[in-house]
Amino acid sequence: MTDKEIMEYLSSFTPETLLIEKNKGFAIRDIDFELIEELREKKLTDEIIKIILYYVLQRACGLRFDAIRDMAEKCVQRKISTRQEAFYLTVEEDFRWRSKREKVNACRCY
Repeated sequence: MTDKEIMEYLSSFTPETLLIEKNKGFAIRDIDFELIEELREKKLTDEIIKIILYYVLQRACGLRFDAIRDMAEKCVQRKISTRQEAFYLTVEEDFRWRSKREKVNACRCY
């Protein structure tokens, strides 16, 4: 999907409903909603929160609090305020994630 298609898809959700939709039938816990509130306290917009959640849920195949908090912290440090900047961050994170995985695969001893 293109960035535009992803944003059109995400526009129909709030961060909370996105979690419910992408959680594939698993129960949503209070701690999941507390995480969203934690991100809002960092002054991240719902649009940026949805991009972070979408990326982590897609890439990590589940809700990874450490990855979400890490990306949120990068958004705060870089003063990311637009969805385009947030998408650039997801591209950087994806590259970093793939590089880590390739290093692990290359370093395995048999």
